[in-house]
Amino acid sequence: MVLQVTYEDDELTAVEIYGKHEGTGKTQRVMFSLARNMFFRTTVRPVESP
Repeated sequence: MVLQVTYEDDELTAVEIYGKHEGTGKTQRVMFSLARNMFFRTTVRPVESP
């Protein structure tokens, strides 16, 4: 599920998605940073299950 998208000057710069890791069953948020003049970066954060 897409949680958030970020635009700067009408250009997509980041996407954050939420999902469950198949191997571990843990839920995580993953952010893909696509900002200009940057290498592609990915950040993964664990999410506490309710």
